[in-house]
Amino acid sequence: MSAVSHSRMNLVTGAPPSSAGDESVASRYAAWNPRLNPRDRAHLAPIVTPAHPTMNSSYNVGAPQLRAIQDELKRGVEATRRRNPDTAPLVELWRGAEEELATQHEEQAAQRVAEEQAAAEERRAAKEAKRGEAKEQREASTADMQKAGQQARAQAHQERDEAQHAANAPMPSPAA
Repeated sequence: MSAVSHSRMNLVTGAPPSSAGDESVASRYAAWNPRLNPRDRAHLAPIVTPAHPTMNSSYNVGAPQLRAIQDELKRGVEATRRRNPDTAPLVELWRGAEEELATQHEEQAAQRVAEEQAAAEERRAAKEAKRGEAKEQREASTADMQKAGQQARAQAHQERDEAQHAANAPMPSPAA
């Protein structure tokens, strides 16, 4: 492999010239370069990949995540400094961390289960309420149809009675 002069390298991608032309991976992706790209300069915790093209593998780390990482690192440094190497071997330091992590995991799992049960109960209650509303609507619709049917029968009976009454009524005599 021959050495490539710095002047022949692509300043955008940071890649050496390629015989593959525009089809190479280097030409499709810009290399992470905070000197040329203002967006790259804004990254809070750049962890640059060693492969070409170089990219920031911690692109999505924001201020809250960086603060949490730094706090955990400080806590680890303090715990290590507090440890007396004569009385407590390093294994004891990790044992406490394992227990703490297990406790945190159990608490988070219990909280997740409680939240899922509450959500399931809410869904069940909403479904039951919807069923109740649908039943009330069916009952109201049935009652309306029964009332309409009774009114139609009553009108039909009235018309029939009027027709019978008209048929049984004596005929007026012609005036002479």
